[in-house]
Parts: sequence; C-alpha cells; structure tokens
Amino acid sequence: MFTADDVERTLELLRTVRYDTHYAPLPGISLQARDAGHILGSSSIELECSAAGISRRVVFSGDLGQYDSPILLDAHRFEAADLVLMESTYGDRLHRSRADTLAEIGEVIRAADEDGGNVLVPAFAVGRSQEILYLLGQHFAEWGLRRWQIFLDSPMAIEVSKVYWAHSDRYDEEARCLRASLESMPTLPNLTLSRTALQSRAINSVRSHTFIIAGSGCATAVEFFITSCTTSNARNIM
Repeated sequence: MFTADDVERTLELLRTVRYDTHYAPLPGISLQARDAGHILGSSSIELECSAAGISRRVVFSGDLGQYDSPILLDAHRFEAADLVLMESTYGDRLHRSRADTLAEIGEVIRAADEDGGNVLVPAFAVGRSQEILYLLGQHFAEWGLRRWQIFLDSPMAIEVSKVYWAHSDRYDEEARCLRASLESMPTLPNLTLSRTALQSRAINSVRSHTFIIAGSGCATAVEFFITSCTTSNARNIM
C-alpha cells in the first residue's frame, strides 16, 4: 500500500513541539503538549478552542504512564477541562504497588537461581526495556545478579537506550541524580548487547542463569528453545 517515497513525504510534514509551550496550528486553536509519562516523548494534548466568543478546553490523554515508574517523570496533572478523551486500557483495574512488583521480580530471579534455570522477559523496545535495565542495575546486589549473564536481545532497544540516555531533562529526580554521577551510559558488568541474528542465536548455547530481555517476537523463538530443553527451566516475567 505504501512505499519509501510515501514515508519520505510524510516525514516532511512532521513538526517538533516542546512540552508546555503554546502553538497555534489553526486560527482559534492553541495547542500544548503535556508529558504523558508513558515513554520518552509521549504526550497528552491540550487544546484551547475559541469561536464566536466561546472558549472550550479539550484534552486528549494519549497513552498514560503509571505513576512512580522508573526513569521518567510522572504524567502531567490537568486541573480542568470541558472535554476529556482518555485512554482506558487499565480503566477497570488498579496496578499493584511498585514494592509488590519489585518483590515479585526478586522472587522469580531467586527461584530460577535455585532451579538452575533462566529468566525470559518479553519487553517493548521503547520504555519497558530501559526500565528493566534500570531496575537490574538498581537491585544488582540484592537480586544476586552477578551470577547471571544478562542479554538485551533487541537492536531497537539498544538504540533507544542511547536516546533515553541523551534526554535526562525528562528524568525523575532519582534517575537525574544517577545520570549526573556517570560520564557515559552505564552498562551492567555482565550485560551483553545482541545486535545481530548471529549474536541472538548464540544465546541458545547458554543453558542456565541467563536473564534475557527481548522483543516479543524474539522472545517467542528463544522461549521455545529454552522450554524444550530438559536441562533447564525458564521463568517468564510479563
């Protein structure tokens, strides 16, 4: 349906906007992008619309991040709006606490350690992979990760991690303090970046104590191999 030429023409239409800054895309409309706290650059859109002496405020939430997530700032809190169009993926449930999530990750790693198995984490290349790496570094000693080989099996996640590192202005206070203490993008001492298909396939030769972060497609292939082996057990963190 579309070609590379279509993509090039579309890219020419894109415009960069900064957070919390007024723009006027059309007469009578003022637009502000607000941090949605979901992934780096995610935005809620706030419109001030005026016509015939009447003004209305319309908010499009976009995908909202969970409060107190690692690395990024929390989503912007809107004071008021006349109309809100809101994402509702988790509209009928409450997330567990951050402490409960960390406790569960620690327990999965401990159980896999005792079993001599592996931990497989299907993770989005943008956002989730960076959060997991951050948590692994933060709890490296507590979770006994020195005994493990850690793989980031996603070329896209590797490149996105560089983008995250370059935009510390969007970090929360804890992540900013860590960023200020380092001269270059940190790596876990036992982290391997798998950029090629050959490097990805090489993970199959490691039968135990591997912590694998991969996109869902890659993770499916790796998981099939791991779970079909009689010499190791795999545990999934979803």
